[in-house]
Amino acid sequence: MFDDDDPLLAAVRVAALAFPDTQEKVSHGRPAFFTKKVFAYYGGSLRADGDWVPHDQSLVFLPDPEEVQALREDVRVYVPAYLGAYGWLG
Repeated sequence: MFDDDDPLLAAVRVAALAFPDTQEKVSHGRPAFFTKKVFAYYGGSLRADGDWVPHDQSLVFLPDPEEVQALREDVRVYVPAYLGAYGWLG
């Protein structure tokens, strides 16, 4: 579900792994970055008109509550399948 040689994934790895005690694992077929809990996934998808729409080069994250409204108004942001129900955005 991802290309390990993807340059955007490489940039995400550098940024995410710079946080203290961060590790990476593959979860549900995608790179996941975590300390005690997962804080970001690389790649996601959404369901539109009954079809799965992949967003393979995106970052799925749980935003701060005070930023949700502004983020959801940004056309680049989407509500990912499964995790979107729990407040995550892509």
